[in-house]
Amino acid sequence: MSSQPFSPTSFQTFGDMLKYLRRREQLTQLDLSIAVGYSEAQIGRLEKNQRRPDLTAIKALFIPALHLENEPEMIARLIELAKSARQEDAPAPGLSPYKGLLFFDESDSELFFGRENLITHLTERVTGLSADTSTRFMAIVGASGSGKSSLVRAGLVVQLKHKGWKCYIFTPTADPLKELEMYMKQKQAEVKSETVLILVDQFEEMFTLCRDEKSRVEFIQKLLELAQETSNKTTVVIA
Repeated sequence: MSSQPFSPTSFQTFGDMLKYLRRREQLTQLDLSIAVGYSEAQIGRLEKNQRRPDLTAIKALFIPALHLENEPEMIARLIELAKSARQEDAPAPGLSPYKGLLFFDESDSELFFGRENLITHLTERVTGLSADTSTRFMAIVGASGSGKSSLVRAGLVVQLKHKGWKCYIFTPTADPLKELEMYMKQKQAEVKSETVLILVDQFEEMFTLCRDEKSRVEFIQKLLELAQETSNKTTVVIA
């Protein structure tokens, strides 16, 4: 091993110290990447202080690869700099607008873009149904993962609430009648609204979770009854 011209305190960033130690061992970034199981690009980002060092990897992989076992002061300084390292040019922490496989809910409405025309059309359609005492029922269908839940929750419901509607959202679960009864109790306890939306999302749970055929039939009948009552303006939408 070559003589050491620098003291551990000579280094002020993890990247500078890593670069020095790598060159001291006459290793290329590729050589070091192979030794520690990182990509060459990851080694480059570490040396530019653009990647946060992983302390476990530093102790278990980098120290042996850089032959630091007999240099406790260098090890201590490398770990100290790794702990204080910060990524440069990285975005500030914040709320990710991407939901992955999760749907956009009412609280995500400001992040839900790209379906404005469809939301407007759907809202107008439901509003029109509320004026017809005989056909206040609508089904929204589409392929799995096409965004139906996001459309009705972050789109339709938000727009209707802005118009003064009272909206109730639930999924059938394995006991759809119980879920509907909970809604009915809640509705009776609250101040009556002229226009009400009952949204049954994930309606396919009627068949994937509920195993009682009698419960299925009774649940659907009750939904239709609510949509056909002439004493109120309840609109039923299933997705």
